[in-house]
Amino acid sequence: MRFSMYTLLASNLCIGLYICHFKHIYIIFLFRDKSSLKAINVTETSLEYADLENNIKYNAYVTASTRFGDGKIKSNLISFRTPEGVPSDPPKEVHYANLTSSSIILFWDPPSKPNGIIQYYSVYYQNNSGIFMQNFTLHDIVSFSDNMTISAVIENLAIFSYYVFWVTASTSVGNGNKTSDIIQVYTDQDIPEGLVENLTYETLSSTAINVSWFPPSQPNGLVFYYVSLSLQGNPRRTRPPLKTYERSLVFDNLKKYTDYILKVTPATEKGFSDLYTAQLHIKTEEDDGPDESYSFTTSENSIILDELSPFTLYSFFAAARTRKGLGPSSTLFFYTDEAAPLAPPQNLTIINCTSDSVWLTWNPSPLPSGIVKVYNIKIHENGTDTIFYQVGFIVFW
Repeated sequence: MRFSMYTLLASNLCIGLYICHFKHIYIIFLFRDKSSLKAINVTETSLEYADLENNIKYNAYVTASTRFGDGKIKSNLISFRTPEGVPSDPPKEVHYANLTSSSIILFWDPPSKPNGIIQYYSVYYQNNSGIFMQNFTLHDIVSFSDNMTISAVIENLAIFSYYVFWVTASTSVGNGNKTSDIIQVYTDQDIPEGLVENLTYETLSSTAINVSWFPPSQPNGLVFYYVSLSLQGNPRRTRPPLKTYERSLVFDNLKKYTDYILKVTPATEKGFSDLYTAQLHIKTEEDDGPDESYSFTTSENSIILDELSPFTLYSFFAAARTRKGLGPSSTLFFYTDEAAPLAPPQNLTIINCTSDSVWLTWNPSPLPSGIVKVYNIKIHENGTDTIFYQVGFIVFW
């Protein structure tokens, strides 16, 4: 037996082996290491073998045998590497940690069977604005000491927002459409940016006001408010700041016909900035005359008060009496609940603006029974109940 030529081809995970021969049985030995030796018997001068793995170095040699054996003679050793393929599995164990309110660090483990050299990882993330993608090469990522966990920093995310993230790994051939599990990401809160909007107040009585506002344009989290009220020109006479998640507050027991300064600062769990403290000058009103009062007696320890006016400040005084006389009293200030307005808007006026538009004006209801939020306007066709036009206007306080 004499080998005059052999050729080894490696393509698409198949190898071709061509042998010039004068005998009938050939044994091809194919191996990665000594523990993976495979012996393949053939009678032809070529072999196509497809059960190979991607990006693996293999070794092969051939012997020829007759019925008397192979004579312990083998061909030269041939080494070759199969081409790269796409990863057989995606990145795993994807998780994250917040770095700032607009950045996170993303962690993942590489594919267990990459079938080649990973050229880059693609990080996909999506929110209400759309789908975004960043590629990270081996120079862009950080590998930890275990040589398994990989991390990359994702920046310029929306503050206090919800995202979904997933990761793919790509060799020179592609990613094989293998994507990691999708994870949910919540970026962190930050201090609010901007002043509260539409800060205003409503006089309830000469000693009580209702203040209200809208959130800042960029709350950047679960916003709450610090609210303080002080006498104008005397900041030392300031009521202790109130912390509230509401957007309106009632201040009572104020001085009549007095100037106050109201301050409202939005905040989150990350803090607040004095740059975004809104101020409002408030002047309480004078008395309109003596208040109406009622008195009654009862032997019970509870009583129902009816026929009260809606959305009105009342003061309640309670004192115990014995046969020796009246004892000291306790005082309670309370407001009745809102109700539907008891009177319509007044002085409705129409002014022609153009040939197809008019300007409507009116005065507020004299008995609003609460804070008016919306005005509804209906236009009926002449002489019928058919509504020709209908719209609602939100009232901003």
